[in-house]
Amino acid sequence: MKKALLTICALVLLSGCSVGMAMSGKKEPNLGVVRVGSTRGEVQLHLGNPVTSVTLPEGKRVDVYEYEIGNEPVLEGQ
Repeated sequence: MKKALLTICALVLLSGCSVGMAMSGKKEPNLGVVRVGSTRGEVQLHLGNPVTSVTLPEGKRVDVYEYEIGNEPVLEGQ
Protein backbone atom coordinates (compact mmCIF):
# COMPACT_ATOMS: atom_id res chain seq x y z
CA MET A 1 0.00 0.00 0.00
CA LYS A 2 2.81 2.43 0.89
CA LYS A 3 4.64 1.66 -2.36
CA ALA A 4 1.53 2.39 -4.41
CA LEU A 5 0.99 5.70 -2.62
CA LEU A 6 4.64 6.64 -3.07
CA THR A 7 4.47 5.77 -6.77
CA ILE A 8 1.34 7.89 -7.28
CA CYS A 9 2.95 10.85 -5.49
CA ALA A 10 6.09 10.55 -7.62
CA LEU A 11 4.06 10.45 -10.84
CA VAL A 12 2.07 13.54 -9.85
CA LEU A 13 5.23 15.48 -8.99
CA LEU A 14 7.06 14.45 -12.17
CA SER A 15 4.15 15.36 -14.43
CA GLY A 16 4.00 18.77 -12.73
CA CYS A 17 7.65 19.35 -13.63
CA SER A 18 7.06 18.73 -17.33
CA VAL A 19 4.11 21.14 -17.36
CA GLY A 20 6.21 23.79 -15.63
CA MET A 21 9.06 23.31 -18.10
CA ALA A 22 6.69 23.50 -21.09
CA MET A 23 5.28 26.82 -19.89
CA SER A 24 8.62 28.40 -19.01
CA GLY A 25 10.37 28.12 -22.37
CA LYS A 26 11.57 31.07 -24.39
CA LYS A 27 10.18 32.17 -27.73
CA GLU A 28 12.48 31.23 -30.61
CA PRO A 29 14.28 34.21 -32.16
CA ASN A 30 13.45 35.30 -35.70
CA LEU A 31 16.88 34.88 -37.27
CA GLY A 32 15.58 36.13 -40.62
CA VAL A 33 15.74 39.72 -39.35
CA VAL A 34 19.45 39.50 -38.46
CA ARG A 35 21.42 40.37 -41.59
CA VAL A 36 24.86 41.62 -42.53
CA GLY A 37 24.96 45.26 -41.53
CA SER A 38 22.48 44.90 -38.64
CA THR A 39 23.38 47.06 -35.68
CA ARG A 40 24.38 45.50 -32.38
CA GLY A 41 21.14 46.84 -30.89
CA GLU A 42 19.02 45.15 -33.57
CA VAL A 43 20.74 41.83 -32.94
CA GLN A 44 20.32 42.15 -29.17
CA LEU A 45 16.64 42.95 -29.64
CA HIS A 46 16.10 39.51 -31.19
CA LEU A 47 18.77 37.38 -29.49
CA GLY A 48 19.20 39.10 -26.13
CA ASN A 49 22.56 39.96 -24.59
CA PRO A 50 25.67 38.19 -25.85
CA VAL A 51 27.08 35.31 -23.83
CA THR A 52 30.59 36.68 -24.35
CA SER A 53 31.97 39.86 -25.86
CA VAL A 54 35.62 40.32 -26.81
CA THR A 55 37.38 43.39 -28.21
CA LEU A 56 40.10 42.45 -30.69
CA PRO A 57 43.47 44.26 -30.80
CA GLU A 58 42.41 46.21 -33.92
CA GLY A 59 39.41 47.56 -32.03
CA LYS A 60 36.68 45.34 -33.51
CA ARG A 61 34.26 43.65 -31.12
CA VAL A 62 33.17 40.02 -31.43
CA ASP A 63 29.94 39.05 -29.65
CA VAL A 64 28.83 35.45 -29.19
CA TYR A 65 25.11 34.78 -28.79
CA GLU A 66 23.43 31.61 -27.61
CA TYR A 67 19.84 30.54 -28.07
CA GLU A 68 17.88 27.33 -27.85
CA ILE A 69 15.65 26.01 -30.63
CA GLY A 70 12.56 24.02 -29.75
CA ASN A 71 12.05 25.49 -26.29
CA GLU A 72 9.05 27.74 -26.93
CA PRO A 73 6.45 27.91 -24.17
CA VAL A 74 3.40 25.78 -24.84
CA LEU A 75 0.22 27.75 -24.26
CA GLU A 76 -3.07 26.02 -23.60
CA GLY A 77 -5.26 25.81 -26.68
CA GLN A 78 -2.43 25.40 -29.17
